[in-house]
Amino acid sequence: MTLFGKLVADNNDNNNVIPDCPPGFRGDDCNSPICKTGCHSTHGYCNEPNECKCKFGWTGEFCSLCVPMPGCIHGSCSKPFECRCEEGWSGMFCDKPTCKPGCHPQNGYCEHPGECRCRFGYRGDNCTECATMPGCQNGDCENPLDCNCFKGWTGLFCNIPICSEGCDLEHGWCRRPNECRCRVGWSGSNCSECVPYPGCKMGNCTQPWTCDCQPGWGGIDCSEKLDYCELNDNPCLNGGTCISVEKNDGNFICRCNLGFEGKRCERTK
Repeated sequence: MTLFGKLVADNNDNNNVIPDCPPGFRGDDCNSPICKTGCHSTHGYCNEPNECKCKFGWTGEFCSLCVPMPGCIHGSCSKPFECRCEEGWSGMFCDKPTCKPGCHPQNGYCEHPGECRCRFGYRGDNCTECATMPGCQNGDCENPLDCNCFKGWTGLFCNIPICSEGCDLEHGWCRRPNECRCRVGWSGSNCSECVPYPGCKMGNCTQPWTCDCQPGWGGIDCSEKLDYCELNDNPCLNGGTCISVEKNDGNFICRCNLGFEGKRCERTK
């Protein structure tokens, strides 16, 4: 049957286009635009042929994608303004990572799912252990940022060893606990003995590198026996006393009796 020269479409089939409608339109009155192919029949619409405008809450080329809740970070949606969190994320905006199982809720935190980062003052896989003060070398803690020294160590950072008992700390030092290392010029288990002049024989020292001769000995290394007076006749006159000295000092000196003077006590005063 024809009507005004047009082929009439079945009234129960709205998708049949009347051949005589302008391109891009359909309907009995040819006033319904034909939307872009693939445009969602429920979530999209068009005012002009071959376009696809999305209804509120939908997006995409064919208006088949829902719009998630504004601010949704790690989530998706199956209907408009929903925020369904991805695995490992929680919160209204899916912005809170789920930390590693066992991570301490106060001492630890995470920036990505499955990790456990410790807050300042804590350590360990689950942030359940206290951390020592930064710089603490030989100590541990009972509370966060303690530095309780191990045996044999002292100082703010437990970095100073305690030397062996009796170690002379003026002349000795230690690099590890319970040892005593002598400074140059000192020796002995407690570094309290001075080192005499090299080759010192019949002498000792009160300061490093000295050689204080025993009675009857002289010379730079106390190896010269002072026995000139014992081996020779008394060179001193007028009752003077002979005292042996080093060869470089003349072998002897005379201690004169009262009223006499001179090398041999040969003159009267």
